[in-house]
Amino acid sequence: MSAGNSPTLLLLPTLPAARQPDGSIVLTEKFVEGVEAFAEFWPGPVEVVFREVQQPTDNLDNKAYRIEDLSFGAATADFDDAAAMSTYLGRCSIALGGLTNEQTHLARLAAQLGTPFVYTTEYSLKTRLQIARVEVRNVLRRARRCLWEWNLERRQRTALEEASGVQCNGTPTYDQYHEVAANSLLFFDTRLRAEHLCTHEEQAARLSTYGQRPLQLAFSGRLKEMKGVDHLVPFAEQLRSLGVDFRLDIFGDGVLKDDIAADIKKRGLEDIVFLPGNLDFQTKLLPRIKNEVDLFVACHRQGDPSCTYLETFGCGVPIAGYANEAFSGLLDRSVAGVKVPMDDLSALGAAVAELSADPERLTRMSRAALRFAELNTCEITFQRRTEHLLELSRNSRRVNA
Repeated sequence: MSAGNSPTLLLLPTLPAARQPDGSIVLTEKFVEGVEAFAEFWPGPVEVVFREVQQPTDNLDNKAYRIEDLSFGAATADFDDAAAMSTYLGRCSIALGGLTNEQTHLARLAAQLGTPFVYTTEYSLKTRLQIARVEVRNVLRRARRCLWEWNLERRQRTALEEASGVQCNGTPTYDQYHEVAANSLLFFDTRLRAEHLCTHEEQAARLSTYGQRPLQLAFSGRLKEMKGVDHLVPFAEQLRSLGVDFRLDIFGDGVLKDDIAADIKKRGLEDIVFLPGNLDFQTKLLPRIKNEVDLFVACHRQGDPSCTYLETFGCGVPIAGYANEAFSGLLDRSVAGVKVPMDDLSALGAAVAELSADPERLTRMSRAALRFAELNTCEITFQRRTEHLLELSRNSRRVNA
């Protein structure tokens, strides 16, 4: 994986690749854009080795790619195959992997080969336990899942101690791991480039009509319980009972779509709550949120550092949501929203009703959201991540020289 003296970056993503009958692999557009962003700033080849699976993930931006059409090198491998992984790790300058069950052993293997290895983290133990409580109904199975997560946490901490560094997506894992691992970097993942951000003129046009029309609310993402989407319709009913003049659009698709549609009808909310479906992110969803949405509603039941937060801020739109780890961490660094206790629908409704009656506060939050996004664009974020990896690679070369 080397090209002359140019350093090679090896990516070992947590995203698996599902191979199709025609030989193509299913990846998310978000992931491909991320690799392309690394390649933009990395001064040498970028290679990706995926763990191969039979079924693709349920991500809304899945797409089949022919390996030969990708702008970076790609291959699949069994991460437990020591010989194969030694080959990949032995011929790169630095490797960036994910802190998952499948990769906790790789930092040690890389160290034996003299290759610096950096982990990317997203889900804290608290968040993983929250996901287990939502996804696993059976009490015994849930207890086993939680025990498994605790055991995994011990192995992850050992792996971080063996690694050359860690890049933490969001504050939850940064707060948890930056003292465990050497060379920690905090970043906020997004695919919004500067050119995609809401302009100050677009924002000003929208802000000028606050208080003169119904409050425009929105949610976008996978329609699944983990994202708290089952709370959106009861939230809307409560907001109506508080006398708020509003409209709520629930963008996206997922297993709960039909249940949400039935709940809208059952509660008689068809005139104010809508399911527009899964819109193309760049051409339809972004313009809609930039120009029409006043406030994003995030009922996320766990601290997943979702791109949704930064991408919403990039549209100049503040967020009202549950105080999970990720959202709370963002609001510690920006006043671009309001948080309420987890699962407290009454508090969420009251907070949004309060904001609807205070256009000046909503305006301040909107401007703060855009300022935060301007400091954390895709270009800025990936340049920082690349510089961090380059420095660790140079340090390793100096030590091994």
